[in-house]
Parts: sequence; structure tokens; C-alpha cells
Amino acid sequence: MSSLKSKYMEVLCSFVNARFTKSQLHDMCRKRGVKAKGRKENLIRKVIELYSPDELIGHSKIFEHLRWYEKLILFTLLSGSKTKEEIIKHEMTQRILSHKIPEAAFGIITRRILQEKEAKTYLSRKINGLRKKHILITEKQGRNLVYSIHPWVLSYFQQKLSEINEEDLIKEIYRSAESSIRFLRRDIFVGRCWHEWRDSLNNFKKVIKELIDRTRNFKSQLRFEVQAIPASSIAKQYYCEKKVELAYKHGEEETKEILLGREAHEKLLEGTIKTKMESLWAEISSGLQVTVREMPLIGKYKDIFLMGIPDAVIFKDGEAKLVIEYKFTKSRYPWHDHHVQARIYCLLLHLIGFKTENLRYALILAPQECKGLPEIRNIERSILNSNGDEIIEKKIAGQIIRAFVTTFKIEEAKQELEWALQYWLKERDAIPTRKPNKCRICSFNDKCNHTLCIK
Repeated sequence: MSSLKSKYMEVLCSFVNARFTKSQLHDMCRKRGVKAKGRKENLIRKVIELYSPDELIGHSKIFEHLRWYEKLILFTLLSGSKTKEEIIKHEMTQRILSHKIPEAAFGIITRRILQEKEAKTYLSRKINGLRKKHILITEKQGRNLVYSIHPWVLSYFQQKLSEINEEDLIKEIYRSAESSIRFLRRDIFVGRCWHEWRDSLNNFKKVIKELIDRTRNFKSQLRFEVQAIPASSIAKQYYCEKKVELAYKHGEEETKEILLGREAHEKLLEGTIKTKMESLWAEISSGLQVTVREMPLIGKYKDIFLMGIPDAVIFKDGEAKLVIEYKFTKSRYPWHDHHVQARIYCLLLHLIGFKTENLRYALILAPQECKGLPEIRNIERSILNSNGDEIIEKKIAGQIIRAFVTTFKIEEAKQELEWALQYWLKERDAIPTRKPNKCRICSFNDKCNHTLCIK
């Protein structure tokens, strides 16, 4: 083997050794029908025999983890070997670094914007990082060190980086900077805006554990033996309580809250869900603006468990700022039960221990044609920037979207909940609606005595 080929093989072996565990190498051999044994060095040699360099670098998934500056460096080397100075002087490099590059985009967690000369210095320092990742090889030419992409994987990067453009890299730069700043605020400023975040999280876990234990070991004394009452069911009581009762007796399409109650208690304490919750509470406590979509909420009110999943909750400055509920309907105004449901979500946030002194909720009414349109969320920013109670209108995709923003009043929510709980505690029978039009369109009108009375 020539000295050059031997060098290429040495770099490739180092790459495989750094990127794959012994177990992964065993699996890769097995997939090619080879039973390989022995030390890791032997497995590396065998895998290199079985897989092409392009296949190995693809299996390593290294491309998915490359930073923007690594992609830029590799792009400049697609046309051939270069010194550090030539990489910096490349046309694409010059165009990218002429933009305002945040220092945070290089992983230095500050809010400073680099001068172009400083950005070039930072980029120059990053070139050796790709050599340490065994993607680049170096060669001495006079006094200069020349860098090139390992020739055995060059075709892979030519395919991956051929369509890279200035606009995409700039977007990636600012995403990287924002991510670094978020990391800084989350990890260094945890608890800065909400000192009691751990108490709230521990209380939340305690409530879930108690609900699980009660579900396993005790028969519920509530109507229909439910262990936790969904916010959607409480809201529907204000539409027609008799319909709620008939739905439990005869069955109805399950809401996401009912599914949560039936299947997801334990999942909240398992694996990634538990980790996400801890990370979420910490991030909220740092004061970052955090939007959580379909966040499972479980709380305990006077020894009764409540649950709900709002469409979105926005946290800012360590507080719950806004609960958002989308209603796709022809109606121009929200119904009372819509307000009840949103207020129960707000109450749940309070029971969990989030700060709710400045909490509002928004009922966003949109035509069915808008369902699934990502642009509909643009109205959320307008709501967050508004003050107090108001109605906000936006035109999206030719349709009028209306947001009804209301300040959360805890006593109002408790009063509505107290009335609803009388039914679940079997203190009274279901109260039917007095509006015949609701009965006429009800899917249970053939089973309801009240409907027959109206007829």
C-alpha cells in the first residue's frame, strides 16, 4: 500500500473509530451477513471492507450535525485543496462574512455582533475542528498547511453541499445564534424570573402520582366512576348537561382530554416526557418566551382531579401570559361554554403553581377553511402584544379571523367549576338545555326524554 493510500486508510479508520461503538460495528457486520468477532480494531477493518466510505459517512449521520461554518468550509474545499487564507478569501466565504455575524453563531454565548475581520478569525480557528473530526486531511506545501476533503468521501459532500446557497447559510447562522442565547438564558438564568419553579414541578409530579395510585387502587366516587374530570366535559355542561350525561352512557367520540385520562397518566412520568417537563419548567423560569402546544395539564381542586389540553399556552417573564383556544366555526362570537373551557385551563395553570396574575385567554374563531393553515398562528403575536380585553381581527388567506381576548379572573372560574362539580358529586341530576334548536341537532335526541318533551 502506498504511503498516501495508507494515510487515507488511517484517517478513515480514525473516523469510524470516533463515530461508531463496538456494538454498532457488530450490527453493521451482521447486516451484511458477516459474523465478526474480536477487538474493535478488527471490527473497524471488517466494516471498512464491507461498506464504501460514502456509506460509512452516511451511516454516521455526521452531516446532520455539522454547524453552518463547517458546511461553509467544506463548500469552499469542494473545488480543491486550499490553505486557511484561501478558504477565508473564497467568494462564498466573503459574501457570508460580509453579513452581521453574531458571536453566538460560533458558540460563544454573547449578544455581540462581530466585525468582519473578527468573523474571519473565528472561521479560521474552526478549520482544524474538521480535521479532528477526520473529514479533512492536511499536507505541507512549503510553509503552508493545505487542507482538503478526504478524497474517499469527497463525492458524498459534493452531493450534499452542491445546492448550498448564501440565503440558507445566513438563516442557519441566526438560528444557531438564537439557540446559543436560549441555552445561555435557560442554563444560567434558570429561576431568575420564577424562583418557585421546582416546587411547582414537584407538586405537578406529586399530583400525577397520586392520580395514578388512586386509579389503580380506589374506585372513584364521582359520577361514571371517572378519576379526573376533563375540562371539555365541564365546558359542555354549559351547553347541555344532559348531552354530557348521554355521551358518557352511550359513548361519543373521545376528546383528547378523555384519551389523556384513560391512557396517558403514567406516560407523563416516563422517559422523555418527564425530561421534557423538567426542561420546560426550567426554561419558563428563566424568563424566555415559551410557547407550548397541547400541553397536558392536571390539577387537584378540593380533592377532585381536573385535566385539560389547551391548544397553546404562552409563557413569558416566568409567568403564564396567554392561553389560546382555536375554534373553527361559522359563528362570529364565542359561546359561553368556550369561555368556560378556557377559564378551566387557566385555573389548571394556577393549581399547578404557575404564575397567573397577568394571565389572559384568547378564543380564536376561524372558518373551517383555515384549519391546518400555519399562517393562522400569526395572530398570536398580535394578541400577545395587546393589552387587556379586546377583539382582534386579521385577514388570513382571504378569511377573517377574530380573536376574543379576556383577562382571567380566578373567582369567576371557581364559581363556574363549583356549579359543574355538583353534577359530578351526584348532588343533583343533569340539567338539560332549554333551547329546542340544540335538541334538534343533537346526536342523542332519540335517547333523550327532554327532546321528546320539546316535541
